[in-house]
Parts: sequence; C-alpha cells; structure tokens
Amino acid sequence: MRKRFKPFVEDELAGFFSDHVKLLADPAGKKGITDFGFGNQRVLLAIGPEGGWTAYELEMLQEHRFELFNMGTRILRVDTACVAAISAIGSYLRTPAQV
Repeated sequence: MRKRFKPFVEDELAGFFSDHVKLLADPAGKKGITDFGFGNQRVLLAIGPEGGWTAYELEMLQEHRFELFNMGTRILRVDTACVAAISAIGSYLRTPAQV
C-alpha cells in the first residue's frame, strides 16, 4: 500500500508484477473480464477512487501495460468493485473452458 500514486507509479511500479496480467477497471473499457486470457499468470487489478481515475492516472497505468476493462454500466463503490472484480475473475478461472 502506498499513500501517493505518482511516486509509486513513476518510481516503483515498473519493478513489480512483471509477469502479471494487469487490469485497470474503468467505465471507458471496451473489454470485460472474459475477454482476457489469463493462462497461468496472476492478475493485478487497479480499481480507482470512487470519483474515477484522472487522465494522468489512466495514462500512467496504461504506460505500465495495464489494460482497461469494464464492469458494467453502474459505477460501483471501491469496496464493492474490489469484491465484484475478484469474484468475476475467480468465477471465470473456474469455468470448464479454462481448466
């Protein structure tokens, strides 16, 4: 957990999670959870503040290979969005097509 976004993304993020599928929750995303192939890779989720990501935050995360995904038309609270995204990924990974 980091208190400040900019120093973390600019100075530290590149050294972490290099082998993860990186997903960025945002209403502008055109893909859903099932549009990504996870294979044996771990998933790193970026779920933003309830007011939404700033343009700078979106740009910086996408520069670090985060891909936008959409969780539906309703804007969720952060705590709800975290549970929903983890549940959706877990459910998708347990489907027979992924085994």
